[in-house]
Amino acid sequence: MTKTGWRPPRFVPAVDFTIYGVEPSWPGRRAVDGVACSFRPGSPTDPPYGVWLGHRSEDGLGGLRVGTFRRDAMDRLPDAGAPQGGPLAAVAAVATSALVDITIPGPGARADEPRTPDLIDRLVRHAHSSARHYADWPRENILLSGRTVAAKLWRFAGAWAGFADALPDAYIVVLGVNLDAAGLPIVPLAGTAQYGLDLAAPIDRRQLMVPGMDPPHTIVPRPNPTAYHPEQIQLLLSD
Repeated sequence: MTKTGWRPPRFVPAVDFTIYGVEPSWPGRRAVDGVACSFRPGSPTDPPYGVWLGHRSEDGLGGLRVGTFRRDAMDRLPDAGAPQGGPLAAVAAVATSALVDITIPGPGARADEPRTPDLIDRLVRHAHSSARHYADWPRENILLSGRTVAAKLWRFAGAWAGFADALPDAYIVVLGVNLDAAGLPIVPLAGTAQYGLDLAAPIDRRQLMVPGMDPPHTIVPRPNPTAYHPEQIQLLLSD
């Protein structure tokens, strides 16, 4: 709720674009991780412009998030935390922010782990700085719509994230933990029934909270559940 008493609506419109995920034959667990919407007090809610789908391996140790973001909507965003970087920096910022979120140790982190008063700020700044320099990220191949395409990937703190801009109408954002970027075919989906929620109908935002999820609300496992990664420690202890 805002200071004016306005609440985002419980229901948001159905998704009106093609959603991408891992091919249906993949045997792991699946869930809708979230939808991206723009809320404006006093105005109807626009259809979502982005969808995150989560995939967790059968052994529970690996996972992949696949984000489908409408190209026209992302190209209109005001830099998405990556000023002067243009639309691709905005997409890169979605990837780096998601990666920083999932690499932070969870509620079971050891009490002797290093802390700084501006812990989150430092990590957010690192995410935005890395997004602005997406052109320097290495190119790696992913399987998208039955063909091999180049994606820009950023690796940090035991996980990786990145994006592909090979589609005419959407950006595909990917985030992986303990899985090979090129190993999982990403395909357009006929529906989201396998993910436990029909996104072709109006969406009850309460249904997006999957039981067992920890913040950042994804079924993808944290790569650092109880302790910081050395790359995080180096960043947190730097002046």
